[in-house]
Amino acid sequence: TALDYFTQAGDLRGEGNVYNNIGVLYRDNDYEESLFYLKKSLAIAQRLSDNKLMAKLYMNIGSVYYRKKSFNQALSYYNKSNALFIPLKDTANIIQCLQNRGVVYYNLNQFATAEQLLNEANREAKKLDLNEPIASIDLTLAALYIAESKFNEAEKTVQEGEAFSEIIKDEKIASDFKYTSYQLEFKRKN
Repeated sequence: TALDYFTQAGDLRGEGNVYNNIGVLYRDNDYEESLFYLKKSLAIAQRLSDNKLMAKLYMNIGSVYYRKKSFNQALSYYNKSNALFIPLKDTANIIQCLQNRGVVYYNLNQFATAEQLLNEANREAKKLDLNEPIASIDLTLAALYIAESKFNEAEKTVQEGEAFSEIIKDEKIASDFKYTSYQLEFKRKN
């Protein structure tokens, strides 16, 4: 309905935003449908030279490719997104890009780069009191430290993440930290 109204009004920017929203709705369920709408929105954003919308779209498209386990494609879109968010000074989304890129590098087993990006995202998120991203970042960092057998760092990160999951009252993240604690102790042979 919103799309019809924006089309009738000739509001191309509104159409682009609706296509983005539809693409996000499909992101976890139908990757191809999601990409169809996101790329439709991207064409509009490029036509309008709307860097803010393009930055969001590149991040959303990267997230679809991440879910498809197309890590290099995801990284390419996350890098494009990051390059646009920096001049926009959109700090929260810059942090999200750092986290997304760190997660991709973790999945590519490039642990040093992943650790650097995730720690930077963590520091910046703490400056802005972004508790949910901090917990999420800690989850990936803990997994990374476990993979590298850095057990003390993993334990500290799990403890910090558990504290943040309590603050945000997110049962899923709290459960994920319990499982990560189990993985840590299992790898320690404890």
